[in-house]
Formats: sequence, C-alpha cells, structure tokens
Amino acid sequence: MKNLIFTLVLLVVLSSIGIINAQTGGGLASEFEKLAKLNNGLTNLNTQLAKKYLNAASRPYDIFALFTSSDPKHGCQVCGTAKNQMEIFRDNYLEYLNSPAFQSKPLFLVIVEVSSGMEVFQQLNMQTIPHLIFFPSGSQPISIKDKLDMFDPHIISNFIKQRTGIHIEIKKTWFEENSMIIYSVAILLASIKAILVIWRFRKNTMFWYFASMILFSLVIGGIFYDFIHKPPVMEFNPYTRESHYFSRGPRTQTVAEGLIMGSLTVLTSFIFVYLARLPDSNYTDTKAKSLGTFAIVTFILLLLILSSGFQIKYYRPWFYYPAI
Repeated sequence: MKNLIFTLVLLVVLSSIGIINAQTGGGLASEFEKLAKLNNGLTNLNTQLAKKYLNAASRPYDIFALFTSSDPKHGCQVCGTAKNQMEIFRDNYLEYLNSPAFQSKPLFLVIVEVSSGMEVFQQLNMQTIPHLIFFPSGSQPISIKDKLDMFDPHIISNFIKQRTGIHIEIKKTWFEENSMIIYSVAILLASIKAILVIWRFRKNTMFWYFASMILFSLVIGGIFYDFIHKPPVMEFNPYTRESHYFSRGPRTQTVAEGLIMGSLTVLTSFIFVYLARLPDSNYTDTKAKSLGTFAIVTFILLLLILSSGFQIKYYRPWFYYPAI
C-alpha cells in the first residue's frame, strides 16, 4: 500500500513539473512573439535578451540570427549588405509570423550586434562577422555549427526550409519575374550577331581555332570545379535524411559530365577545322555541302545548349536560386 501511495505521489509530482515546464516554455514563446511583432519581425537581441531567449534552458522555438555590427569602427563593409538582405527576408517573413502556422512551428528572426551583445559573441567564440546562424528548438547549448555565409533572401528561405520545413516565399521584383524573357531576347539578338560574325569569318582558320578554345574553356569548367571543391560522391541532406545524385554536388556526376563535354569538345574542334576548309574544298555537290554544314552547325548549337545546362548547374547565375 505504501509503495502504491509513493508511486501515485511521484506521478503527481512529475506531472506537475511537466505542466510547469510546458507553461514556462509556452510563456517564453508567447513573450518572444509579442517582442517580435513589436519589432516588426526582426528583433535586436542585447546580452540580457539573448540570455533570456537565446540561452533559455529549453527553447520551444527556432531562431535564425544575424551576427553583425553597424558600428563603423569594426570596418565591416559587407555587414550593411547582410543586414539589408535580412530585412528583405523579414518583409516576406512577416506573413508567416502573423499566420496560424506560426503557433505550431514558431520561428524568430533576430540580430545580435557586437556593441550590445559582446557576451554572446564571446560565448560562441566568434572572431569574424557577419554570420547567419540557425539555432534549433530544444535544450542543446547554442553553437555556430549550423551557419550560412550567403545572404541572398532566396538562399536563406531554402536554408530554413530544409531545417524546419517552413517555407517563406520570397516575392520577386519585376525584373526577377521577367528576367528570363529579357535574357532570352538578349541571347537571340546576340546569336544573330554571332551568326553574322561567323559567316564573315567562316574562311579564317584562326577564328575557328580560337572559337574551339573558348568553347573548350567553357565546357571543361565542371572538372575544375571538382578539383577545387572536392564535392562528395552523393549529396546528403542531414535534416531530411535524403541522398541526391543529380545535383551540383556529387563528384562522380561532375567527372562524368566533364568527360562527356571534353570528348564532345575535341570532336567539335575537328568540326571547326572542317568548316574552315569547306569553302575552299573541291567538293562540287552544293546541296550535300549545305546539308552537311547545316547538320554540323546544329550539332554545335546543341552542344552549346548542353554546355550551358552544365555550367548553370555548377556556376549558378544570380537569377537562379538553388536549394542549399
């Protein structure tokens, strides 16, 4: 009987402790939410606020923080850019902050300045700025192991989505929405100009030589990327526990594509030599010559398109926003 009473008392005590902890965590999240809304979604944490919300024993929320300095004496030229990009992301984040989904999966954006939060910098042993760092919910001590040093809002959105499942849609500017049309028209005009130049210099062997060298330099970039960055064989996302082969990371795919493009480039170099000698050849079948030239030019254009696809994969243009 005594054991039964003791067990019941222990259960009541443990339940009470759990309820108190839940109420405390919920109260902390509620206070943080009010503070976030008061600061229009982007809260500046000084040392005192960082101790309360960032170093809480149990955080029932995720935090995405920018560690930076607005003080000119620190000589951080990129800090202003980082803060501006963070504010652009904040403008898109506000919709989530005020949505019902926030209550089930709270995420806060904060800024920690060197001048007002030096103790936090010392705690994290941070020697450089700026940095974007994600702190997941839970009771683990804060650390800088999950940081991002790219400040584009689209990249930040993908970074957060992979870690939390929260999708913050970034509203594009008019130029970003219509950039593909603009670039398509520009490429069309440039292609017409290139065709005219090629036709004018079609008998110049040196022209085709330099053209082949330029093409070779463009398409061989994947192999150099592999030598410099040494990406893994498979790209593994530790947050979603998924492996991906067809992405810009895997090493074997990089080498395979480099060999494909290198082999096709060598073939194209021989084709260039053939094109340079074609007008002076003694071959009299004009129709066959025209068809052959058309087929060769088509092949080269397809090769350029394939090369562009590979290059976009390895060296993303600014208007293409990949997942991190």
